[in-house]
Amino acid sequence: RLQAAYTFYHKAGGDEMSHTLRAGYGVENKLPSADYLYPDKVYHDFIALNAYFTDASKRLLITNTKIQNPVNERLSANKNSKLEVGYDLRWRGFELNLTGFRELMKGGVAYFTTYVPAHYTYYYELLHPVEAKPTKADFKSREMRTFMEMQVPTNSARTVKQGLEYRLHIPTMAAVRSEVEINGAYYRTEYASGVPVMYRPSVMVGEQMYPYVGIFDGSEKQIGSNFNTNAWVNTHLPKWKLIFTNFIQVVWFEKYRLVTDVNAYPERYMDTDGEVRTFRLADDELLKSLRRTYLASRYKENKQPVSLLWSIKATKEFNRHVKLAFFANNIVQVSPKYRDGYAQSRRNWQKPFFGAELTMSF
Repeated sequence: RLQAAYTFYHKAGGDEMSHTLRAGYGVENKLPSADYLYPDKVYHDFIALNAYFTDASKRLLITNTKIQNPVNERLSANKNSKLEVGYDLRWRGFELNLTGFRELMKGGVAYFTTYVPAHYTYYYELLHPVEAKPTKADFKSREMRTFMEMQVPTNSARTVKQGLEYRLHIPTMAAVRSEVEINGAYYRTEYASGVPVMYRPSVMVGEQMYPYVGIFDGSEKQIGSNFNTNAWVNTHLPKWKLIFTNFIQVVWFEKYRLVTDVNAYPERYMDTDGEVRTFRLADDELLKSLRRTYLASRYKENKQPVSLLWSIKATKEFNRHVKLAFFANNIVQVSPKYRDGYAQSRRNWQKPFFGAELTMSF
């Protein structure tokens, strides 16, 4: 991480005022955790034969178990880079801090749904009546061609965060024996997948499962933003050795939406032999089922209205080493009802809670 700052001073109202310009850039590489590096094997059980008779001694069940290893040997560390610029002002105990940033995370590790072709023999009908427990040779058979679904850790996540953070500190006002600090931020975050998305319709074609898996290059993006303000009012009464703290949190808005620039049809598709081909609708009538359709309400913006929380805390200082505090969090909240993108009425509730803290320092 590299940081640089430049500070200059001048007189304002007879007191020195300082201005600081800041800039920083950093890169972080994070290795995958052990559950991504060594995931458990995946077991797929296919029913190859299921013969049920009234006579329990003649019943027969055979499963075909295929074992998949989801270890991804190409897994690498994800890279996170952050650029920020800032401005600081100090004068007569007042402080103002502003920080703008943009953070890009590429190759974040997440489990990703993938499909692998699978073939097995299915025994479905007796060739002739049996007097004893049957065997596979007593049944008609056909080859089943399908896919196995499993979650594979991949460097698939991409996140872009940007925003503005602010802080204002007001020194103790003698008339009310209180100091005030206000901070908050505006954030805008975009989540996307950096790898193709695989999709398989849940339909049957005759006696077989659907024989294709679509591979979509265009990934959905989720965009969220919020703006919040936090305020602390600390009142110190040294004569009684008491400190009263009021904390107010206001979330001015919180929004979330899905971007609609997703492809209806895939760029490529895979068949049950594992062969990947370029998607051309004219090649096969069955390819029409790979079209992805969504309700328009899926892409409507979800916006929560302004909300407020108020918490209080009272601290008694017995001496330099012992403090006892009582607090009540979320004792007042304003959380109006709102309708989400699906026109459902919602309200966010925060449960109030109370407690005490004993601090001893030596």
